[in-house]
Amino acid sequence: MPIDRQGLKTLHTALRAGEIVRILPDQVPKAAGAAGVVAPFFGHPAMAMTLVNRLARRHQTPVIFCCAVAEPGEARHRFHFFDGDPAIADADADEDGAVAAAALNRGVERCVRHFPAHYQWTYRRFEIPGVGQPNPYRKAR
Repeated sequence: MPIDRQGLKTLHTALRAGEIVRILPDQVPKAAGAAGVVAPFFGHPAMAMTLVNRLARRHQTPVIFCCAVAEPGEARHRFHFFDGDPAIADADADEDGAVAAAALNRGVERCVRHFPAHYQWTYRRFEIPGVGQPNPYRKAR
């Protein structure tokens, strides 16, 4: 589901009803500001979404990480779960969400460290739009 006006409405409705929602936390926001902030990811600045923090704070819900790991030679996956850092949903976290985003990135890092072959490394996490930083994915000329 796209995170547009209707998508956000659907997420809020589900959380108010006590349902579980799934969000891919390593999707790169289009711009810094309300949608994303810069936070460390494996020790490097990277864009991180603020959506998970805003939803968890507003609905006072915990954040749980899930890693789906393909079973060798089978069309099945084994799921691994762990609790997210409470700072992700901390109502008293910094106003721009950088502390929560750093906690979110640490959760993604934990998944990647446990199952590096299963991470989608093609996500351009280190490209930071609109901050004047060189794009690390462009070839130097």
